Amino acid sequence: MINNDIYKIILEDTLSGYWDWNILTNEYFMSPTFKSILGYEEHEITIAPESWTTLINKIDLDYKINSLSNINLECGINSMSCVSRYYHKDGSIVWLNCSGKIIDWDENGKPTRVVGSVDNITTLKEKEIENERLSNNLKNLLDASTNISIIGTNLEGLITHFNKGAERLLGYNADEMIDIATPKKIHLEEEVIAHGEYLSKRFNKKIEGFDVFVELARQGLYESKDWTYVRNNGSHLSVQLVVTARKNIRNEIIGFLGIGTDITELKKTQSNLIKTNEHITYQNKKLLDFTYIASHNLKTHTKNINMLLQLFDRKEKDDDKKEIINLVKDNAVNLYSTINSLNDIIQIQNNSVNDNQILNLNEFIIKSINLLSIDLEKVDAKIEVNVSKDVTINYNPIYLESIIFNLISNAIKYRNRNRKLEIIIDLKITKNKPVLTISDNGIGVDIEKYGEKIFGLFKTFHNNKDAKGVGLYITKTQIESMGGTISIDSTPNIGTTFTINF
Repeated sequence: MINNDIYKIILEDTLSGYWDWNILTNEYFMSPTFKSILGYEEHEITIAPESWTTLINKIDLDYKINSLSNINLECGINSMSCVSRYYHKDGSIVWLNCSGKIIDWDENGKPTRVVGSVDNITTLKEKEIENERLSNNLKNLLDASTNISIIGTNLEGLITHFNKGAERLLGYNADEMIDIATPKKIHLEEEVIAHGEYLSKRFNKKIEGFDVFVELARQGLYESKDWTYVRNNGSHLSVQLVVTARKNIRNEIIGFLGIGTDITELKKTQSNLIKTNEHITYQNKKLLDFTYIASHNLKTHTKNINMLLQLFDRKEKDDDKKEIINLVKDNAVNLYSTINSLNDIIQIQNNSVNDNQILNLNEFIIKSINLLSIDLEKVDAKIEVNVSKDVTINYNPIYLESIIFNLISNAIKYRNRNRKLEIIIDLKITKNKPVLTISDNGIGVDIEKYGEKIFGLFKTFHNNKDAKGVGLYITKTQIESMGGTISIDSTPNIGTTFTINF
């Protein structure tokens, strides 16, 4: 048998400290190591109740007593464990993990004596308290960020935090997302797949699903990327997302934090700037082309008139001079016509869209057909209009009449004389906007050969004496000044279709 002294020495050497509590007398023996943990010498603490009870937090003491009072011999429990706060000699708190075993019972089966050990967990507990404080501060900070989406997840991707900003931006309540959903719920699948393919090539391994968002964070790398969030109502939100790894005190990754900043307006601004820049570039090119064309054509006419006048001075016969005068008149008429055409183009480009009105599209088509009725009857043309009578557009009335008139007139001018002219006018709605097509079975034009020049100023492609190369240029300019587009699809000897996106 090992005597009590040896037993105590073994306990003292193997444990942080031990204790022996006589519940009946409320005497509490504390080993020297136990006392030293609290900063006391052996003789400074006795087993008397008034000595040791002042060292333990009253709430924790009451908890111990209540726990023991609920134990009896019949329940089969003979051990206890709890974390208690003790007071150090210097007044600080010492956190101890107390484990004990009941070794004596009274006749009613109630514990009368408990022995056990203590382990000083103050450092660990203080870190836990600090982490909890920081966690609460972080939570408060995250919830205060109402304009930024902050979403936390565990290692598997399950959402563990969903701040007020995420609620406001995405339209979900936190309780709809936490411990229920993953970030997949708020992302476009095609973007996730595309970025997964990029990362898979970059790291030479398969990366998909939740790993697409956190792979770089797992590797300690930084990534800031633009994503599209999908709101609860199905609408889209552009965000700049930064994902970081959350780590514990042992530097182990325990989850991830995604911080998304709403950049929807920034994206719109960038898009508008790009469009504006493209528009300015396009307008500058048009201006250069216009300047060159205007200069070339005016110079041609004035040169011809000047040469004819020089020739006039050298002629002596009246008949010769009269013939030259007629040629000068013809050139003057052509010059006047060119100047008028150039002036019309300038007016279109400078005209304001403030003259827009709500116009009935069918009425304007019928009006143009009536204006051209004599020409249509003259060539025995068949014209079919498939445009509802209730379709309206917000447009400049002068432009709309000019556009439709020019395109129908163009079909008459370039008809195939070996067959009856057929013109079909259709309307469809694409993305809530009207799209008008005007098709004919005329002589057509070689798109591959002349495609880029079809709408050019003073460009002609057939031996038609009435062609001036101005009509389509003006039509295109009018449509573009209203924010629309026009395109052509044509095959020689088959026909032509003009498509207008209003």
